[in-house]
Amino acid sequence: MRVSRVRSLLICAAVLSWPAIASAQAPLGYCELHAESRSTASGVATSAVNPSDANTSAEHGFPLSNLDRSVPACTNFFQYAVGGWLKANPIPAAYSSWGIDSVMANENEDTLHKILERAALAKAAAGSPEQKIGDFYASCMDESAVESAGAKPLEADLKRIDAMRSLSDLQSEAARLQSEGVNVLFRVFANQDEKNSTQEIAIANQGGLGLPDRDYYTKTDAHSRELRAKYVEHVAKMFELLGDSPEDSAAEAKAVMAIETKLANASMTRVEQRDPNAVYHKMDLGGLQTLTPVISWAAYFREVNAPAVTAINVREPNFFKALNETLTSTPLSDLENLFSLAFDSRRGSGAVAEIREREFRLFRQDAHRYEGTPAALEALRAIDR
Repeated sequence: MRVSRVRSLLICAAVLSWPAIASAQAPLGYCELHAESRSTASGVATSAVNPSDANTSAEHGFPLSNLDRSVPACTNFFQYAVGGWLKANPIPAAYSSWGIDSVMANENEDTLHKILERAALAKAAAGSPEQKIGDFYASCMDESAVESAGAKPLEADLKRIDAMRSLSDLQSEAARLQSEGVNVLFRVFANQDEKNSTQEIAIANQGGLGLPDRDYYTKTDAHSRELRAKYVEHVAKMFELLGDSPEDSAAEAKAVMAIETKLANASMTRVEQRDPNAVYHKMDLGGLQTLTPVISWAAYFREVNAPAVTAINVREPNFFKALNETLTSTPLSDLENLFSLAFDSRRGSGAVAEIREREFRLFRQDAHRYEGTPAALEALRAIDR
């Protein structure tokens, strides 16, 4: 009975933890019990479960075909628990990783894609949700019209950015862009206080990077250097799309890269952020104001229409100190280009097929995607937001 209970616990562990296990040993004491059971119990297979049960998924709630019975659990528990699934589900060429969550996300996007295709063809009632998403999707997929319009739909917003004449103007524009989901300078949002779950407070977080993570800016290996060069080339093309000359665009791209590199160097690594105490620095607005005196935080929170903020967790104080130095030492024209790029990347990169394809390949090779064009994927995600 005791051996049976231990085996049941092992199967439960496999069910609950197999997607996240990197490489693990079997629970302490299991190997001895496992060896004992094999030598004393007649008719007991080396696996913890009878092989005849391999297809009884409905009974167990876990497809036993996911197991790799050729590997003893005590030797490599990870391979034992998920080896069958790994063999049946190789990583697709377009992805950098693959797992159950990837499968679910991919299937969800397939379903959404079909809904949008049907809505675009339907003659839905005017003003209905189906009519709105159908028209939106159809307009996104009218690539000839999108190509013809180019950056014209962005002109009003870009003029607002170009009209910035002071850091106060920049703060107001940052608040506006962030309210529209544009990743510029930093991120502020509301969440539970990590040390008092009954309270919801403001969270100030590092941000403002065009590449996915700060390590893309700091690593010195050949691949990382190549990726940064491609990113600068991509940014220059974005500025050309906005009407700047190739020479000016190249200089603007280098300036943007310099700003983002400063912010990246001041950002915490993902490993550092795993320590919950390292990213918990609760303070009032006065404390945040001391970190970044160049920003009027009271005005900022009014501009983003936030409720009264009495407490805020500044997850990375050193980042906000560096942000203050960056804002005060960088020419406003370079910051304007940074804002224009962030806005264009969020709102208008699909305006030209070449730019869209460049961005798709540069940033999203590991993204969940179905067999569709990049335009269809961009439309789907824009609607899903």
